[in-house]
Amino acid sequence: MTSITIVDDNPLSLSLAKRTLERAGFESVRTYSNPNQALRELRETPTSIVLVDYVMSEMDGLAFIEALRREMVTQNIPAALMSDSAEVELVRSKAFSVGAVDVLRKPLNIQEAGTKLLNLARIKTEEASSDFDTNQPAEGALPLYPLENSSVKTPQSAKSQELQIAIFLQRIASVRDERIGQHTSRMAQYAGVIAESYGLDIHQKTQIVAAAPLHDIGMVSVPDSILLRSKNLQPDEWELMKLHTIVGHQLLKNESLPLMNLAAEIALSHHERWDGLGYPKQLKGEQIPIAARIVAVADVFDCMSCTGQEGQAQSMKRARELIISNSELHFDPEVVAAFIKALDQIQSIKTQFDRNEIFLPTGTDVPQMLQLNL
Repeated sequence: MTSITIVDDNPLSLSLAKRTLERAGFESVRTYSNPNQALRELRETPTSIVLVDYVMSEMDGLAFIEALRREMVTQNIPAALMSDSAEVELVRSKAFSVGAVDVLRKPLNIQEAGTKLLNLARIKTEEASSDFDTNQPAEGALPLYPLENSSVKTPQSAKSQELQIAIFLQRIASVRDERIGQHTSRMAQYAGVIAESYGLDIHQKTQIVAAAPLHDIGMVSVPDSILLRSKNLQPDEWELMKLHTIVGHQLLKNESLPLMNLAAEIALSHHERWDGLGYPKQLKGEQIPIAARIVAVADVFDCMSCTGQEGQAQSMKRARELIISNSELHFDPEVVAAFIKALDQIQSIKTQFDRNEIFLPTGTDVPQMLQLNL
């Protein structure tokens, strides 16, 4: 059973949140108005998910989450922040910097809170059953890094704390829309075989596969009303979407963690173009990091091959033709050549996803996060 702990020093707000979650179908909801008491009891009786208010007098929500992360017994409990602040994007940025997995608006909405918390509970269950063993994914879990029996194998040395962080962040990114988690899992595998075909060594390839799923992590700063909308956006909304490259770089950059630095580099540059007409810095040609050039091709191919109503074969053909026609425009021509050389392997990986029923044709109802590449 999913157990939820709510921490809020406002008794009325605490009672309302508890009632909302019970109405959403959660039977085990604990409440605390004293954050220090909550921390003490969570050490003794863990919970599935913690919801904590952003503004509290004794200890604010950010400090509470930092305290959770410091202790071994509580550090893996997913914690989401609750806030009624008008500056929601600033709150999101602060929340994710301390390890929060989401930010929910107060007062809680039954549908939004219910869906997001159920997804978080599912991720927590999968994580516990797999114990971060990437070669043995939990039953029903998305294949993360790498696909079992695929051409991309995980060296033993790669099973590090960095890799665990990367997997955890990928799971967070998929909470808002499961299609996005499926997309990042597929495109990372494609990026791996393209990297190998391009001539990168096994270490470089392995690092790209691990880092690639985080390319759009900066989307955590984009409101759901924009991110998950399938209709066209206004110009100012598109500009906000484009900022995900900069936000992702800021979230991931860490001088002491090479894998996170690579992920930050990819996040910043995967929408740059070979002809210099991309964003955010209008880099051109080999100014764009090679990992970002590889991910750009894998990213577009997956989005194009899993959209539309014409069926998988036609979608793949359309995606392949688009990438080839944009060689030397959008894409590095040598990376496009490597992509063409690796097409049989890419098809094999896609077939494996399809066999595991992970392929999800999105039709015309495509989230804006994926429409960026169409």
